[in-house]
This record gives sequence, C-alpha cells and structure tokens, in this order.
Amino acid sequence: MLVDRTCIFCAADRRLTDEHVIPASLGGDLVIAGGSCATCNNRCSHEFEAAFINNLLVVRHLLGIANRAGKIPSVPVTFPIRGASATGVLTPEHEFCPNDTVIKAAAPEQDEYWMFTGRGRRKLERHAEQSGKRIVPLDPTECFVAVRPRSSIELNFVTEESAKRAVAKVAYAYAIHCLGRLPQRSAAYDAVRRFIIHGEGRSPTRLFFNRDFLTATNLTGFQHALLLSSDSQKHAVTAIVVLFGGLNYVVRLADEAFVDVGCTYIWDSRKRKPIGFFTRDYLHEHAGVDIIDKGSTVFDDVAQVAEHWKGLLESAGRIRAAEVADPKKKP
Repeated sequence: MLVDRTCIFCAADRRLTDEHVIPASLGGDLVIAGGSCATCNNRCSHEFEAAFINNLLVVRHLLGIANRAGKIPSVPVTFPIRGASATGVLTPEHEFCPNDTVIKAAAPEQDEYWMFTGRGRRKLERHAEQSGKRIVPLDPTECFVAVRPRSSIELNFVTEESAKRAVAKVAYAYAIHCLGRLPQRSAAYDAVRRFIIHGEGRSPTRLFFNRDFLTATNLTGFQHALLLSSDSQKHAVTAIVVLFGGLNYVVRLADEAFVDVGCTYIWDSRKRKPIGFFTRDYLHEHAGVDIIDKGSTVFDDVAQVAEHWKGLLESAGRIRAAEVADPKKKP
C-alpha cells in the first residue's frame, strides 16, 4: 500500500512532520502522518497558530488542558491589595503565587512594600540600607488580607484573522483525514490553502451562533467537535469546527464536491480520547450545515457567543477545580 508522504499545503516531500488536526496544545491527538513540511509548519505557527493558542491560555488553564509535553499552563492573575492592583501567577495546581508589590503613596517615604518572597525581602532590605531609609513594619493585623485572584480573557480575538486561519487549518486537515489526499490534489481547495498559508483572499471561516445547532450537539466545555459535509448537489464542501464546546465556526472549504460524504468527530480534550468518530449517512452532516444555512444563525456576534460559552466554561471549570482539590476525582 502506497502512503502519500507530502505536505498537504504545498506538496513538498522533504522535512515532513506530523500534522495535528486539532492543535496539540488544545488537547488534540488526531494527526496526519507526515502531513506538513517544516516550512509550512513553522509559518503557520509563527503567523497565526501560536497567537490563537496563546489567546486561549486562560481556557486551557481553567480546564486543565495539557500541551504535547503534558504541561498545563500557569496563568497570570491580578488581585486588589490596599486599594492598588497587584499581580501574580496561578499554577496548574491552583497555587497562588503573588508577585512582590509596591504601593505608591503621595509621599515617597510612605510607600508600602508587600514582599511575598524571601528574595524580595532581602532586596528591599538592601535598598533601604543603600538609600539610608528605614523599614517600618505594618501593624501585624494589617498584614493579613483575603484576596481573590482574577484572570480574564478578551474574546475579540475569535473573529480576528489569526483565529480564522487557525480554524480553517483545522477544517482543511480534517477534510484530508476524512477524504484522503483528494483535497490536496484538487484545485477546488486552492483558495482555502492560500488563506491558511498566506492569509490571502476572502476568509472562508465565520464564527456563528445558532441555538438549534447547540441543542443538537449538546457539547461540554471540555469537548471539541468536527463535522464535514461534502455535498455534490450543492457543489460544496463545508466543515463545522467547535472548540471547547462553544466556539463555533463554519468553514467553506470548496465550491466543488466530487463525492457525497459526511463525517463527525467528537474529542474530549481533558481525557484526550475520542467520544466518537463517525463516517455514516451523509444526510446527518448535510442537516447540520442546513441548520446553519437556513436557521436563525447569527454570524460574528462575539457577545452572544461569549454569553453561552461562559456557562459551559464555568461548569467545566468547577469539575476541574474539584479534581485539583481531590485528585481521586480525576478521570
């Protein structure tokens, strides 16, 4: 059996690496062996994929999603102290590590220094000695403060070009996975390849919100879903990409379909295992696309997507927090 070992983006046959359909840092393990060359892989990472993944840092931390090295990211946080805003880090084990903080006063000699590390205290002592200043400890009763560290995510990135190129790449790789190398050899996919690699042309990717689709899929915040519809009657190959249960995108891959095929793939990013992979009656996948085409779909409405996604992430985050508190609850 001959295996096509060429880059799915440029057809190069050297310096090939496995291509993840869903990025490994988002919990994906499905790969196309030898699917991308080093040049295309590096270009995608540097131009858009790394930025998209980094914008999801808070989500990955909240849900405990490890990268390919098995590491869950720490996340920067802020917290109020004595009327000022201080910073710190929340580790994967939910250990709060505050940074040393200076609270400026109107008079320089009255600045407050909150030193949370031994190194910080020693540095402050040297500074006081060198500047001829005196350290006056606060009243012990004032040194105990309850804080709630906070971290946030600005969702405007979900409609930026980096997100659309990253999602188009997922959709195209999934088409290769389902249809074999046919899309790679077809000129019908030239436009989506140019958009992915060069950012050229009109974006085939759109963020959407549709309650009927959400009800039909019923995903959790831990789950990704991919749906591919190749419809010869409509002359269209369309993919739906759902990340973390609530970031929903539709991607028009090609305006020509040679076969009628439908594929659905659901992946648990926390457990890193498939919930299901189905190649079946293509009418199911066609119906999914029809819901978006004909239903009450709202496109590129970040606020509406955020409102729904917030509930999914909060629910999944509580599960993750319970696992951290009691490791016996881990899946």
